Amino acid sequence: MFMQICVAFIQNRKKILYFATDTIAILTGLKPALDAFKFGSGAEKEEHQIGEPLMEMTFCKACEMVFEAIQASIVQTYALLLAKEK
Repeated sequence: MFMQICVAFIQNRKKILYFATDTIAILTGLKPALDAFKFGSGAEKEEHQIGEPLMEMTFCKACEMVFEAIQASIVQTYALLLAKEK
């Protein structure tokens, strides 16, 4: 979540209201839906944003996959090491 908030801050650092909206969406777990809506509705890059909605969605998805996958991999490796063969 922290990395997604960082991406939202970089994307919307000039407009605090857009950043606050994205932060609330991230904390409630609705950011993927918000990004999909922005991209699906054909929203254009606004003047205060660095990149297109597709770029923002891609970065947020990448952060989500990388930082969630690391934790899941650690838990699965730990469980595998503790598992006894029968």
